[in-house]
Amino acid sequence: MRFLALDAFRDYLKRDVVGVPTPVMERAMVDTAIEFCVKSKLWHHEMDAQTIKTGIADYTLDDHRYASIADVNQLMWNGALLTPFRWDELDRDYPHWRKAQGQADGYCFIERGEIRLTKIPLSDAVLALTGTLILKPKRGTDHLPEFLYEDWIVTLSAGARSSLHNMKAKDWTDENQATKLRNQFEVELNDARSIGIRAYSTKARVRTQARFF
Repeated sequence: MRFLALDAFRDYLKRDVVGVPTPVMERAMVDTAIEFCVKSKLWHHEMDAQTIKTGIADYTLDDHRYASIADVNQLMWNGALLTPFRWDELDRDYPHWRKAQGQADGYCFIERGEIRLTKIPLSDAVLALTGTLILKPKRGTDHLPEFLYEDWIVTLSAGARSSLHNMKAKDWTDENQATKLRNQFEVELNDARSIGIRAYSTKARVRTQARFF
């Protein structure tokens, strides 16, 4: 996966905003990129296969230098799709699920890239845990995915400029412009979300659609 330094995104943004300190511009761009990736689900990552260990139900998924895991798109055990559950659902419907043993048919997603299988494995399964993750930029990162610049810089710029113009009592405050740009961002975000859903269902690998890395 190719990344670009945040400078490129900031330089694009500063063509349309005046008087905004560099750290404020960069924070607005990263925050917008995070929102965009979480809501559009465009940034997919094929995780490295992991070995399932006897007696171990909790697993930490891939770690990334510039990204964190927004969600798990799908997980599989030896090619069999695992069903995502919420903790409260399992506790309500299967109160003893934490002690169940065998091959799991589901998992719970824990924040910070951790999951728990719904059953405790009774034997090792080499490189059996595979799946697709949905990523988002880490807060405070100094690099963003190159595809965000190539395909979505106009959208990200609109979102970042909206948040900047919406700041209170600044020289660059402009509520009318903030509303206009936010509307533009929302429209284009909806387009991105539709592209992400369609691309994933067809596993299309085209430049303007969801990435599989």
